[in-house]
Amino acid sequence: MDIKNKVETLLFSSPVPLSLGDISELLETPKEETSKILRSLIREYEKRQGAIEIAKLGKKYRIQLRHEYSELADMVAERELNRDQLRVLGFIVARNRTNRTDLRERFGSRYEFITDTLVDKKFITVKRDGNADIFTVTKKFFTYFNVDKKKLEELRLNNGEGLNNGN
Repeated sequence: MDIKNKVETLLFSSPVPLSLGDISELLETPKEETSKILRSLIREYEKRQGAIEIAKLGKKYRIQLRHEYSELADMVAERELNRDQLRVLGFIVARNRTNRTDLRERFGSRYEFITDTLVDKKFITVKRDGNADIFTVTKKFFTYFNVDKKKLEELRLNNGEGLNNGN
């Protein structure tokens, strides 16, 4: 197997972005060689100007659909999260530490099924804090939505400027 095809396979198949170190380790190749191959692949995708690209997300890479084609793909793609799940997830993200009372007031009793599903899909966790269950987003949330955790926390520290605080 050609190493370039192996790198492409890993980027395509991974559910999370991969770092240069991740790819090198998986293929058991030196980082310098892997870096050269990765740069070559990126140039090939750019030259081709197709609907697919290799995106650099911080220090990690993944194969993804170019932004301008996402609306077309939405017409046929199966969604991992439905609209209600996205709304609840957004509410939890905006508030950071959300409890059952907050969710019940906002979404009614249906929140329980939605949060159970989000826990099963590993987008949120529930932890006991005294008498309350506290919902928070997981690492999967940040990876899936390509959200920078530090930037989100900065927005929260600035009195939620840029966030709607769940309202």
